Amino acid sequence: MAISGSLTVKWKTTPKLTTSSTVITGSTAATSLDVSAGAFNFVINGSGATGPFQGSNSGASDVVAGSTGPGTVAALATTCASEKGLKGLTLTSPLSGPGASLG
Repeated sequence: MAISGSLTVKWKTTPKLTTSSTVITGSTAATSLDVSAGAFNFVINGSGATGPFQGSNSGASDVVAGSTGPGTVAALATTCASEKGLKGLTLTSPLSGPGASLG
């Protein structure tokens, strides 16, 4: 699906970077449900980036992947359906494969 907006990746390095965040402009995203792990997974494809670690083409081939983590789908569905709704979401590295590929 086509998306708009950006994703900020904060880096912690030694020594510290002058600019510690990469901002990736999203172009498309894909989501999936891992029934066996009970996790919701996503992959965001970039069309450009600013900051450090842009890859070889200024972020045009950047890909960021993540997961809600094992056993989280039922709790997320319950929270989303509640009167208060979902206030925030902590994401983890994907259950398989790399978390980021910086073109």
